Amino acid sequence: MGGVRRYLAISLKFNKNKNDKYLTTYVKHVIMRLELKSDSNKEDKNDVRIFLDCDDTIINSSECIIDLLNKKNGTNKTIKDLKDFHYRSIDKTLTNEDVVKLFESDDFWNSVNYNNEFLNTKDFIDSNFDVTVVTCGTELNLKKKANKLNSIGYGTGYNFVGILIKDDLNLCKKCIDMHLGIQIDDNMSSIENTNAAVKILFQNNNNFTWNRPKPNIDNLYIAQTWEEIRQILEFFKKNPEFICKGY
Repeated sequence: MGGVRRYLAISLKFNKNKNDKYLTTYVKHVIMRLELKSDSNKEDKNDVRIFLDCDDTIINSSECIIDLLNKKNGTNKTIKDLKDFHYRSIDKTLTNEDVVKLFESDDFWNSVNYNNEFLNTKDFIDSNFDVTVVTCGTELNLKKKANKLNSIGYGTGYNFVGILIKDDLNLCKKCIDMHLGIQIDDNMSSIENTNAAVKILFQNNNNFTWNRPKPNIDNLYIAQTWEEIRQILEFFKKNPEFICKGY
């Protein structure tokens, strides 16, 4: 798999407990699930499902937020200046509420760009896997996000699962059943507690506190680019039985 690094660890598999109070509570926060018509013209598709993050995975959210803050403050900061999840390394006056409002704003949604490498990989993904977009946000953010994704065809034949953020920027996706699936996400906290059979941490050549791999995570792959993600997906397309075995 070329430059793709694989992190393997021996640890207990995640077991979803129906009586888990945390799970039961968090399921209530899943506010948006769009079951959309499948494309019956797609043939030879594996039954394997990809659970795909949106922010900084499909769309370049952080770069857009930084651009908006640069315009506001007359600064010239870049993604390499970002040191914290709440963007205070870009603007030290920001509150959590300010960040939420930025992600809800029309300025953000009119400006944010797709990751071009993802767009170049999208046809391969769409042709060979079932896709569920799993993302977090406020109710307004999630509605605008779903509308944005419609522009690249993720409004036809796909599921959209939005997890509502309440008082903080918690990105836990533990409540989504991903067993026998492949999860792709840029945030380690969103990956570590899911039951996905294969977990791909997308670092995008950035070194943030939230995208650093943790030990003792089963079946974790690290990818810097979407081309590396494609290599991993090609392997599992050719060898889907390895997903069942937890490789």
